[in-house]
Amino acid sequence: MSTAPRNDSAIALRDSRPLLGRDGDLRRLLALLRQPDAGIVTLIGPGGVGKTQHALAAAKALERDGGVVVVSLAAIADPDLVLDAVARALHLRQASEQPLIELLIGELHERRRLLLLDNFEHLLPAAPDLAAILAACPDLVMLVTSRSPLGIEREHRVAVRPLALPPRGLSHQDVSLALRSPAVALFVERARQVAPAFTLGAGNAAAVCEICRRLDGLPLAIELAAAWMRLLSPEALLARLDPALPLLSDGPNDRPDRLRTMRGAIAWSHALLSPEAQRLFRRLSVFIGGFTLDGAAAGGALAPKRDPADDMALVRRLAAVVDASLVQQAGDDGGARRYVMLETVREFAREQLATSGEQQAAEEARTRFILDLVETGEPHFLGPNEMAWQTRLNEELGNIRAALGWATVHEPEIASRIASALWHYWFWQGLIREGLAWLATGGASAFEPALRAKGLTVAAAMRLVQGDGAGGEGLAAEAVALAARLEDPIMEMRAWYVRAGAALLQGRLDDAAAQWDRAIDQVAAATSSSDHALGAYARACRGLVKALLGDPDAAVAFYEEALAEARRSGSGLIALLTLDDFAGLLLDAGNIVRARTLASEALRFAVHGGVVWPVGHVLFVLAAVDLHEGHLRLAALRLGAAEELLARSGVMLVPPVRQRIDHTTAMLAARLGVTGLARVRAQGRADPVAVIAQALASDDPGAGEPSGRSEHAVAPLSEREFQILGLLAQGLTDREIAGALHISRKTVSNHIASIRAKLGVKTRTAAAAIAMAAQLV
Repeated sequence: MSTAPRNDSAIALRDSRPLLGRDGDLRRLLALLRQPDAGIVTLIGPGGVGKTQHALAAAKALERDGGVVVVSLAAIADPDLVLDAVARALHLRQASEQPLIELLIGELHERRRLLLLDNFEHLLPAAPDLAAILAACPDLVMLVTSRSPLGIEREHRVAVRPLALPPRGLSHQDVSLALRSPAVALFVERARQVAPAFTLGAGNAAAVCEICRRLDGLPLAIELAAAWMRLLSPEALLARLDPALPLLSDGPNDRPDRLRTMRGAIAWSHALLSPEAQRLFRRLSVFIGGFTLDGAAAGGALAPKRDPADDMALVRRLAAVVDASLVQQAGDDGGARRYVMLETVREFAREQLATSGEQQAAEEARTRFILDLVETGEPHFLGPNEMAWQTRLNEELGNIRAALGWATVHEPEIASRIASALWHYWFWQGLIREGLAWLATGGASAFEPALRAKGLTVAAAMRLVQGDGAGGEGLAAEAVALAARLEDPIMEMRAWYVRAGAALLQGRLDDAAAQWDRAIDQVAAATSSSDHALGAYARACRGLVKALLGDPDAAVAFYEEALAEARRSGSGLIALLTLDDFAGLLLDAGNIVRARTLASEALRFAVHGGVVWPVGHVLFVLAAVDLHEGHLRLAALRLGAAEELLARSGVMLVPPVRQRIDHTTAMLAARLGVTGLARVRAQGRADPVAVIAQALASDDPGAGEPSGRSEHAVAPLSEREFQILGLLAQGLTDREIAGALHISRKTVSNHIASIRAKLGVKTRTAAAAIAMAAQLV
């Protein structure tokens, strides 16, 4: 054995850069490495995520605990040369026929030592040799960086995630909060290296935050982007980030080629895949916002129909792409695990797809998968499983939009089928304008009659929600005629249901009553929970007509029957609409106590169901109840919050509701004064979260307030609490929130406890539901 004078490990540790925003991750890694049974710890993540710097920071911190040896493997292509590279780093030379592995064991078993092997993903066949050395050296700890796991015993896998991003919704003035994001802090630090005068200020903070989000918090991508600050402003760079890969180049010359450009970093991982896995990888780029295993199976098949026998082969290919850190697992919900591509990786995959000759087939396969998904789910969009479907469709919204965009150009009939099947989704999520835009070709004469009738019905319904009674009636009348010729009672029921709404909007109450009766008569033929729920609401609408015709007793009877049917159908969404309408009727009839009870129940349905615009609708009813009971300021707050929520959704109010709101507004103006009403109303518009929380707290308008506050006050959240609540609603854990805001987990926990107290709820789930109802996410 001879020792070389050069200490490459010491040089590597000396030249390592400090980590930004990874203090907690580093502490956890050090704790793992210091455990007696640490064995092999593999840092796994995509190219450019910072695995090497993470490992060097840990090694530098452990120098005091024992010897540290750093082995860079980037320049080695042959797995058989890995042990030789380790020997060189230890300054060992073979002086006899002794096997190299025995020489290494003889050197490494003597004392506790950390062996850092950097960039192992292309040398995986050498992993068993590492396991053999580790088995013979009980005090040895190995720290490996790799884009793929090693797949050996005693391996502890640690995922290295992108840097925490700034929370969405920061104002131009939130410069200090933006800088607390590690991603933004890294951008600013690297920008100052090339442009020393660069500062983060109110004028450019929003652009810098968006750049970091667009680059998924990947340190390499952020550093390469920040280098452009020598020539471009953040706003100018942001405008040129689509596509991003051409700009993410020209990294420092002292880095390996694979880390001098973002494309090179991704290409390195891509080259390690088999041709079959490469094909799956590029085809998965057509998915936006992630995909499930079923989506991958559909999108990854070249033929529209796949052979089930190929499914396991596809799963193995997907596993290879995941192991290469080119696709990330995004968690699961009820067993439906989702996978996502970082946006820069997806851009690379799209480039590969564009040159493969497979893009058209991949886009079509994705579109047909979405078509199958929405048509399978449509019968269940209202009913016992409605909330699970709302959640699933929210997850797939990016793919739904992409499928509609492709089909509108290439397969308009498929676009109409997808958009029409989603009519309940567009309605409940407040996406009325978007749904109607996709339905623009829904009545095209070239479509077969059943699809044309359905498209006309759904387009008519969307027009009504926007307040266009005349336009909606014309479409609905044509749909009724088509459905009758087709002898399709279900389609006819839906068309009569919509046409009745058009008659109501235009003040033709007798026509509306007769047409809803036609719809109710045909519900018996329905087989889906969605159509039975729709029939229940048709009865509620008959109650509304009876009330407008001056027969309150008959109206109440219709509403009682409708509410019972809605509950039997299992649709909480239809139940909440019925409760809301019924509460308004009771309010007008002077039954204030029951009106509050039903409105409060409707509010709970809406908030915990994750639907937005009905929350505003119910708050209008509660505001009117408050007015009747003399709680003037609270009524004004709820009025303002309701206006804010409805304005965001694009949903128009039917005349009876509009009249009730106008009456409430006029009465409050008379009692509080025009200026006083405007001031309190503005407070409600500015803070719908607190207003919703108070309304959920109790049927008693004064309950749910913090002690010492009167009914005239709503507990305010601080700016930091608003940010944490928004992140909480996005599903982030305390640890992830702490990373995003660069504060401790204990501080996050304290803030969440304060948020729950101010909102009057017991769980973080309930707080998140309020945030979603107020559209903080």
